[in-house]
Amino acid sequence: MRKITGAIGGIIFALALSSHELYADMGRVVAGDAQLSEDAQKAIILHNGTEEILILGTDMKSDKKTGFIRFIPFPTEPQVALAPEKSFDAAQALIKKYALKTAARSKSGVSMGPAVELTFQQKLGAHDMTVIKVNDIAGFKTWVNDFFKKKSLPQKESYPEVETVVQDYVKRGIVYFALDFVELDGPARSIEPLMYRFNDKELYYPLVTSNTFGGNGTINLIVVCPRTIGTMFEGSYPGLPMTETSTSARTSAEDLKGILPDAAAFFKDQPRLYMQMINYYGAYSFQRDFTFEIAAGVDYEVYFKEDMSFLDDVMGGLMDRLPEDMPVMGSEFETFASEYFTVEVPKGWPQNKAALNEKAAKEYGVVLRGPQSNEGMYLTIELIYYAPDHGMFTTHEKYIRLNTEIDDMSKVLGETVTQVQTIAVSGRKAYQFEIRTVAFIPPGAVEPKKVPVLERVVVLPVSEGFYVLRYKAPMGISDAHINIFKKMVEDFKPTK
Repeated sequence: MRKITGAIGGIIFALALSSHELYADMGRVVAGDAQLSEDAQKAIILHNGTEEILILGTDMKSDKKTGFIRFIPFPTEPQVALAPEKSFDAAQALIKKYALKTAARSKSGVSMGPAVELTFQQKLGAHDMTVIKVNDIAGFKTWVNDFFKKKSLPQKESYPEVETVVQDYVKRGIVYFALDFVELDGPARSIEPLMYRFNDKELYYPLVTSNTFGGNGTINLIVVCPRTIGTMFEGSYPGLPMTETSTSARTSAEDLKGILPDAAAFFKDQPRLYMQMINYYGAYSFQRDFTFEIAAGVDYEVYFKEDMSFLDDVMGGLMDRLPEDMPVMGSEFETFASEYFTVEVPKGWPQNKAALNEKAAKEYGVVLRGPQSNEGMYLTIELIYYAPDHGMFTTHEKYIRLNTEIDDMSKVLGETVTQVQTIAVSGRKAYQFEIRTVAFIPPGAVEPKKVPVLERVVVLPVSEGFYVLRYKAPMGISDAHINIFKKMVEDFKPTK
């Protein structure tokens, strides 16, 4: 539950070279019975404010001689080259050096040119690279089959999952696609990473392509840009919910030479650079790609302190400092009002209102921070409204399902989930369940403390979208404060 494995970076067609029988498999078009697996996906994103360099590396293996083709969409035409040798080793060395830690456009009308334009084709190491511009989705299938035919690969009458995703990108004005064809011959191998350089003022990583795989998985990004782009260590992140964001660290073009030898030239106009990791876990069901406006980040490092008081430092203007005389039981309350809901909250509890501005993520609300346990973990209460076009939780049923599923990781952690019960909130039917799990304090530490945690979740459907009220507390202080959450549920007044 919520701790999920597997990763992808684009649409993958996999084709066994020894067979002519086709079948569909999780967004890949596979010929014959070759078993193709993606052991690990790695991505480094370098952004200087106007240009992005995306370095993708993938470990692949197959049980027989096989070829696979991966489509990767780009907002502008990319320049493609092999990434510098050992760039990921260099990135990993910097992560260790800085001790980064993680917490738990529309096109329409009649096409005036060819349906698909070939803009780049070159052999780069093991990669047979092609870049195309799709002007008319109607001609995409024909072009793909011609491409397969030239490589003596089997063709198919249609590729419905892939065509649907490509059509979505073309409608949004993202019309350039990199086609990366690689042949595998049985054993696992690490394929040379590729480097894509393209113009875009926003940080960009394609996510909708993941929908062709379905299921659940993980996306791990290493980001270097002129701002720290995430200060929320747990919970929703702009445009990419259910993420863990690491600490950040100041870096330099000199340090980045191992990743990008001409880093000084690429980042020449930027006086400060920050390195950070972003990890996503959840369903491959996205309605938008991950984009971030660099200027919206913060110009400082965020970090953990071993005593967990780091939250006072890293939240800056997003969260007030914890008052020394904060009432332990939260006996005094005050009204919290927004355009999304009204509720009585404990007076003096710090409030992170960043979520109120998460219009890109389609979720709005507040996170309250309560007392701290002896282990150094804070109690938190989340009050969030999820709009109906949310990128991940499109319905309250889906939210409940994804949060109550027990997977292998949940079993390892010994997680348990109670039966979903119906309750009344503000005179409306709502759903409640509890999760008993563990947290690791501090997150990312070599030898973290294992802290038992109770989460009580209330889901309130409304005519458009739904609300989630979530109580998360270390077991040691959970019983002492659960009545505060009960009172907030009783007083909660939705406006949607």
